[in-house]
Amino acid sequence: MIIDFHAHIRMDTLVTPKYWRGWIATSQAASGASEERIGERIGADELVRDMDEAGIDKTVVVGVDLGLCKELDDYKLNWYEYHEPIREALKKYPDRLIGFVGIDPRREKAVELLEMAVREWGMKGVKLHPSAGFYPNDP
Repeated sequence: MIIDFHAHIRMDTLVTPKYWRGWIATSQAASGASEERIGERIGADELVRDMDEAGIDKTVVVGVDLGLCKELDDYKLNWYEYHEPIREALKKYPDRLIGFVGIDPRREKAVELLEMAVREWGMKGVKLHPSAGFYPNDP
């Protein structure tokens, strides 16, 4: 079985324009693909199509919690809204996609939110994203 352990969906609508531009630039530098090509590959249907073409059996779809990031003052989505497209993708492709919830450990009630995401949403793991403004070894 082949598992892709790190993918995102709907990043264009889930992050701020500033973050999206940075993500596009990083993706272009890493892959050489055009912005249009990268933008085509953002939904669950496109991800599963790419998986089929590449012979990938399952993919871990990860969330990122940027809600407390000081650099993204224009970030408007709340934590639940951010995870909605991921939750919908998991419902549509339960045999192909594995969900990891994104959570900033500084978030109020982070442990309770993580437990709820595992118990109620079926998430299988957690994604910690230190570039949101914390270090993995912070208290």
